[in-house]
Amino acid sequence: MTQQTAGLLIGGVIPAVLLGCFAILQKLSVNLGSTPASLLLFVGVGVTVVALTLGAVGGFGPVTLSASVAALATGVVWATSTALIAVAQGRFGAPVVQLVPLFNMNTLVAVLLGFIVFAEWRGVRVPRLVIGSVLIVVGGTLVATS
Repeated sequence: MTQQTAGLLIGGVIPAVLLGCFAILQKLSVNLGSTPASLLLFVGVGVTVVALTLGAVGGFGPVTLSASVAALATGVVWATSTALIAVAQGRFGAPVVQLVPLFNMNTLVAVLLGFIVFAEWRGVRVPRLVIGSVLIVVGGTLVATS
C-alpha cells in the first residue's frame, strides 16, 4: 500500500465511517433526551479521553500560541455545527437521512477554502473537482427534497 493510499484510508475512508456513526449516535442521544448543551458536554468528555490517549501514546509535542488558537477555533466551529444539528433534530424533528447529506456539503466549503487558503488547486485536477462538486450539490438537493 502506498503512503498516499494509506493516508486516504486513514484520513478519509475510516473517518467517513466513523462520522456516519457519529450522525446516528447524535440523533440517538437527542432522541433519548440530550439537549445541545448536554450532548456537547459528553461529546467533550469523549474528545478529552481520545486526546489524553493520543497524548499518552505519542506525546503532546510543542504547543504554539498560533496552533492553539487555530485548534480552539476548530473546536468552536465544530461544536457550534454539532449544536445546530442537535437543535434541528430535537426541536424541528429533522431526519438524519436528510440532514447528513446537507451538512456534508461542507465538502464544497472545504474545497473552496483549501483552494484559497492553501492554494491546493495546484496539486489536483480542477475539472474533476468541479464535476464532483456539482454531483454533491445535485445529490444533496435530491436527498433534502426526498
